[in-house]
Amino acid sequence: MVASGVIIILLASHPELRLLVPLVDALGLDLFIFLLGAQAWEQFKPVAAMLYRVVVRPAGRNIYSTAIFFFGYLGPYVHARISTSIRGYRLAL
Repeated sequence: MVASGVIIILLASHPELRLLVPLVDALGLDLFIFLLGAQAWEQFKPVAAMLYRVVVRPAGRNIYSTAIFFFGYLGPYVHARISTSIRGYRLAL
């Protein structure tokens, strides 16, 4: 809630953006914060996709392979059971 108050103060103090304060008041602060969040997400989405490709997927694959390794001789059975029960499963060992 403090961040939204800071945003309103910044809008009110900026000479060109002070005209947005009545609009924010009419539409509601929740909608305004939602729109700011949507714009921030559009800027962050390529970075998040790159982090997912470079960091999360390889780490998840290694953790999964290690977990299957600890099942011992039942590992292939557990892998087959998981791969048939999860729809769209494509993780290769």
